[in-house]
Amino acid sequence: SLAVQLNARIVWHWGGDEAAHMEALRRQRLDLVIGGLTAQSPWKSHAGFTQPYFHERYHLGAPPGMNMPKSLSGRTVWTARHPELAGKLREIGATVRFLQSQALPEGLAAAPAWQLEAWGFRKGALLHEEEHVMAVAAGENRWLMTVEDFLNSRQGISGVLTQETGR
Repeated sequence: SLAVQLNARIVWHWGGDEAAHMEALRRQRLDLVIGGLTAQSPWKSHAGFTQPYFHERYHLGAPPGMNMPKSLSGRTVWTARHPELAGKLREIGATVRFLQSQALPEGLAAAPAWQLEAWGFRKGALLHEEEHVMAVAAGENRWLMTVEDFLNSRQGISGVLTQETGR
């Protein structure tokens, strides 16, 4: 919708190499980096970050038919490779196992609320929270304001997704 408003063409650059994307942004080979960046990112001093557009909450989840444990001490918990979350799980005594791709966990899992819902898991204790941001090249203040105005006009990403998908 933002591209349509600006009469711009989108060229997507997919991949999980945050450093490469941020370097391309710095060199102005990319105009906007979306996805995976959080307000705590080490790149915040090298780029302009939007205000948080999405607040993600990671919960403990249990598959259908499994009771939610009172303690994770000695319990195996599956999760995606998320160093901070894995560290918190280990601190409270859990054995952490990493999921391969988007495989369905074989027991307890630590994942974003939306992922647990998609798996049909029951949501338990809140384990971790993070705020997602978008990035523009340093000094691109007008462009940053344009992106933020767009997000604000749609009440953040939830509003954008609702308007785009009709759900």
